Amino acid sequence: MMSDGWIVQQLRLWDWNAESAPIVWEKRIRNIDLLDDPESAIDIEFDLTRFTYGTNLDSQFEGLDYTDSDTMIAVYGDDIARAVAMHKERFERSQPVGTDRQIADAVHKAVSESTAPNTSLPAADRDKRTPEGKIAKTQTRSEGTDTSDSAAVERTAAEIAKSMGVNLSSAGKNGLEGLVKLFGGKGKASSGLSFDEESYAEAKPYFQAVLTDMEKVGDDIMDFIAKMVKEFGAGIEPYLLRFAADQRGSQNDISQSNDLERNSGDPTSQAPQAARTDEDGVRGTAGSPGSDGRGTGVRGGLAEGDARVRDGGAPTAGERGNQSLHSDEGQRLLEGSPAGSGNDGRSTVPGNLGVPPERSGAGESGKSDTKVQQYQAKLKAQKEANKLPVVKADTDNINASLPFLFDGQRKDVEFAETRFAKDDGYGVLFTNGTGTGKTYTGLGIVRRFVSQGRENILIVAPTAKVIGDWIKAGKDLGLDITKLIDTRDAGTGVVITTYANMRDNDSLSSRDWDLVVNDESHYLIQNAAGGATANLNAVRALTLHPDGIMHRTRMLYPDLTAKIEGLQAVRNKTTAQDAELETALTDLNAKRDEVQTDVLSRQGQARPRLLALSATPFAYERTIEWGNGYLFNYNDGRPDSEGRRGYNEPDNEQAFFIQHFGYRMRINKLTEPDHRVDRGLMQRQFNTWLKKQKVLSNRTLDVESDYDRRFILIDSKIGNKVDALLDWLNQSDDSLSREQKSVKSAMNGMIRDQFDHLSRRYFLEAIKAEASVAIVKEHMALGRKVLVFHDFKLGGGFNPFIITAESVSTINSNSMVVIRSVLAIYNEMFSDVITADFGSSRSPINTFRAEFPDVLLYNGDVPARIRAQNADKFNDDATGAQVMLAQSAAAKEGISLHDTTGNHQRVGLNLGLPTQPTTAIQQEGRLYRIGQASNAIFRYMNTGTSWERWAFATTIAERASAAENLAQGEQARALKDAFITGFMESDRYPAGMEGEGTGGKELDAAANNALTEFDRAVAFYYGTQKKNARNKAAEGKDYFATPEPLGLKMMEWANLEPGQKVLEPSAGHGAIARWAPTTVNATAIEPSSELSSRLAMIFDGEVKRENFEDLHIVNKYDAVVMNPPFGTAGRTAIDHLDKATKHLKDGGRVIAIIPMGSASQKFDKWYEEVENIYMVAEILLPQVTFERAG
Repeated sequence: MMSDGWIVQQLRLWDWNAESAPIVWEKRIRNIDLLDDPESAIDIEFDLTRFTYGTNLDSQFEGLDYTDSDTMIAVYGDDIARAVAMHKERFERSQPVGTDRQIADAVHKAVSESTAPNTSLPAADRDKRTPEGKIAKTQTRSEGTDTSDSAAVERTAAEIAKSMGVNLSSAGKNGLEGLVKLFGGKGKASSGLSFDEESYAEAKPYFQAVLTDMEKVGDDIMDFIAKMVKEFGAGIEPYLLRFAADQRGSQNDISQSNDLERNSGDPTSQAPQAARTDEDGVRGTAGSPGSDGRGTGVRGGLAEGDARVRDGGAPTAGERGNQSLHSDEGQRLLEGSPAGSGNDGRSTVPGNLGVPPERSGAGESGKSDTKVQQYQAKLKAQKEANKLPVVKADTDNINASLPFLFDGQRKDVEFAETRFAKDDGYGVLFTNGTGTGKTYTGLGIVRRFVSQGRENILIVAPTAKVIGDWIKAGKDLGLDITKLIDTRDAGTGVVITTYANMRDNDSLSSRDWDLVVNDESHYLIQNAAGGATANLNAVRALTLHPDGIMHRTRMLYPDLTAKIEGLQAVRNKTTAQDAELETALTDLNAKRDEVQTDVLSRQGQARPRLLALSATPFAYERTIEWGNGYLFNYNDGRPDSEGRRGYNEPDNEQAFFIQHFGYRMRINKLTEPDHRVDRGLMQRQFNTWLKKQKVLSNRTLDVESDYDRRFILIDSKIGNKVDALLDWLNQSDDSLSREQKSVKSAMNGMIRDQFDHLSRRYFLEAIKAEASVAIVKEHMALGRKVLVFHDFKLGGGFNPFIITAESVSTINSNSMVVIRSVLAIYNEMFSDVITADFGSSRSPINTFRAEFPDVLLYNGDVPARIRAQNADKFNDDATGAQVMLAQSAAAKEGISLHDTTGNHQRVGLNLGLPTQPTTAIQQEGRLYRIGQASNAIFRYMNTGTSWERWAFATTIAERASAAENLAQGEQARALKDAFITGFMESDRYPAGMEGEGTGGKELDAAANNALTEFDRAVAFYYGTQKKNARNKAAEGKDYFATPEPLGLKMMEWANLEPGQKVLEPSAGHGAIARWAPTTVNATAIEPSSELSSRLAMIFDGEVKRENFEDLHIVNKYDAVVMNPPFGTAGRTAIDHLDKATKHLKDGGRVIAIIPMGSASQKFDKWYEEVENIYMVAEILLPQVTFERAG
């Protein structure tokens, strides 16, 4: 417990304003018992003038006074905790924090990492950071750059980019050069740099360009800020923090993705950024005595985010995976706070058995009391079971020894032990779904190790919050898990730390580990180019991986390593120093030989095991490298590749990528797969292969309760009018002259630019927020608790449909008379849209505050303490029916809001577009997880407009990312299909409808059991709505959908080869086009706005919104696959067939559906007259084939 001396009553925290004068913020901190409980929240509330600190420990700090603040801006519990914990020794001496300037700086830095500077005080009222007569200066990496010399600017920017470990695009390069010019080069942005709006406005696009490139290699905005400060100096911080605030205000919360820990006595950052050479380290001097050329010298490996190309390999372009961000809130349920649950299926609810007594309302306590009693009984049973002897991989013994866990979790434990029992079973990977309780799976495995007396266990987690979850949940299984204090602490027994501590903590090599647990194992490698990172090197060294021998040597002999690094820095300065360096390198090589002998002798059962947990363990194909030596081995089944190889002959690693991912060798380098390779299929097959090897388990949530997911169709007058406006702009109008059509086309382009994807999503969310009010009230009237997700915190905006003649004239050369004539038609037809006040539309937050005064808010602007309280209120049965409005980015993980008592069924209503199914599942996982006591109801909203379908389709139609394919295999595609099908089947679905909350599990089972494409086609066929008057009219009277199974077979009959071109000239909703192989160049034509927007959701190719008759004859294809409109007596069908044959390349083919009856005579006549066309097959279809087309 802390002493009174640790409470700070006055402490100045500094920032900068436009006139170089720092300001003082008023701050208040509660819950400051950091060292005993580092996960306690620390609330920081911002008011100007003065501040005091307060605490909730009234018995100890009675009389400590503080004033309330009207505006609570942010909470930074973990950041402050780390800053204070860094100076534990000073606290132990009871030295008041207020007199310790280093503490002030550390806290300032922690706060600065997450909030923008406040410059609202007049300059005269702000205290100066530096005493009079002295100049503030920060340590710099180098002396900066002559910004008037463009060549020098370019060189400096290139040097900074290299140091930051990012390959810049042309835009990023220009951005970095702009920052060099603006801030004076490397290290020149000192603490005396002034902040002004004009400079920030100039810097902002430069920041954005560099950040965009950094995100491509897995860095987030916090990495960006840290690296920019490191390169440019502390003075750039205010600009970066303002930029971060701007980024945060647009949509997403900014969360720190990784803790950067330091030695307790060292306040400086120690992020490792050493480059790696061809081998694991820097070679000794060539030809020097005692040097065998093996890797020695500076520390090898890349800090995460650094890119590297391995041994002649080419960097992978790849797709950016869904990198997870971790929220800062969430505690054990029995403490009255929401349980932590990451996006990977983690659950730290104690046994996921329900709620403590305080979550039960009066008169409703029966079910909750039962749950608590069950929890207490399981705790007691687990305590007794911890005494049982362990029989490895034995089902009965596992069940008996882990009564606290659920059946699925115990099966996970058995899966891991079966893998570990093999001599080469060095690692196992779990990619379990959201809500499955993966943390308890990991703890079950740890518990079994401890029960065998194997207590040397290291758990590595990404954030301090997740560490707290592990420690607290571990107590349920009788595990005392200790957090490492700093990078010199190796601890005893079961310990836990961050990735940052692990990679910098040489003392960890002093322990002989039995098990290393990597939670969120994708942190081992996150950049597209692959290559060993500092995180991976550390894990390899600690688990006795043969590739980690050199790194283990450096960890075991840090003084010798440091000496070599120092001598290498002054190489060639003196002969004596060079000789000393050679001696040191010889010594290190000798140590390496000793370590190598030890490591190789401990392979097999004596080698530590690795347990990896992650929903998306591999961000890109090349990041599977961390699995080598744990989940698989590049050398298995292949001869030793260390000897001489012929030109263009792959080594074993390269051969592995060729076999599993379709890579190829070109000019003696491993290069990207050819465009004809179906990379998504290869990635999914790799997932299947890992499962067959029994090294990867992807268990999905299996609970008794069911769920359903449906899209509610809402009628929006303004949305429909916008639909009509966009249709008019897109459609051809024969009543207009050629000049007028040109003007109309120019207007269409302007509207597309102004009403872009982001503007559409803002507009949609505002519409849906208003429409959702009645839906929420319906569900609350049934006693349900409703969780409403939204994407954006802002409302309003400008009207994108206002166009002036002057603006059109800038992009169209016609006369103003012609331009005004078209604008007159436009303004008259769509006056309701043009005069609409878009700026007055309310944000979801304002809408719900107005309609539901007691709404519980959960977003990045709400402090963590209040968010936790709101979650408790939502979960409390005593509050009855309730509504919570949560921003998607803040609540997609780290919070459990499911019904654990059965008293108040949960409804999830999402106002956003679920364009990323995996993210939507994470959000649904807040309400549907282990411990579920009622069926969950999930509702999304759809205005039914074509422009919303296009907004949905432009993102959902993208291929699943490599991260999803590699983690989930075929389930990734099934999940995407489920959301597309739900969107296309939007309907009213009122609250209380028959069958509500059921059917989801059955649909999931059917999708997962669809082993072939034909199985999927049959499922789509039966999932297609029968035609009614409304949707039939929207699609066109001459449209009859092709059954999906027939569409699949037609595309198969086309016999397409990779790289060929295929056309579907009357695509409809895509029943044929959707089956085009991903390795071909596919084009689909569909003039209907209704159908083309539906087509775009499922078709991975080019969609042309025009008539087939207008397609220019120069377009040639290897195959045309079609179900043409029949027309009167089949006339249109034969005309389309004739045109299709004219678009064929030599050797091309047409697969077409044409009507029988009178159309047969027209076909026979056409076939007799056409030249160079031969019919190879005729298949007669029964009339029932098109029954569901109406």
